[in-house]
Amino acid sequence: MRGINHVFLVGRAGQDPEPRTTANGRTLCQLSLATNRPVKDGDGWTSETDWHRVVLWERNAEIASQFVQKGSSVGIEGELRISKWTDKDGVRRSRTEVHARRLHLLGRSKNSAGNAHGGSGPATDDAPQRTSIPF
Repeated sequence: MRGINHVFLVGRAGQDPEPRTTANGRTLCQLSLATNRPVKDGDGWTSETDWHRVVLWERNAEIASQFVQKGSSVGIEGELRISKWTDKDGVRRSRTEVHARRLHLLGRSKNSAGNAHGGSGPATDDAPQRTSIPF
């Protein structure tokens, strides 16, 4: 039986993505994505932020580097992957990442101009720009 590994996150970018090229010529960028979840606190509720490491490849990496900036609202569809390695001191390490298959541009940060399609005019919180970029 084949398993299901599907992740869908909606949150805000923690920094401006910076694309880079791998040794074999593939384009990638990493993005920290903040999501908030409610947590019971006595009689009330508070919010806690979880940070997710997202890896975008090829065209998604290019789009993210052009249109996503710190504070931008984005949706990510992808799968969880666990990277394992041994560091220079011989200690086994691992890291969980979301490898994005789709990038959804949901809105811009409050201090940006332009819209998600690269046109002119400010994007507003009342009418966020939405774009789905397939993998």
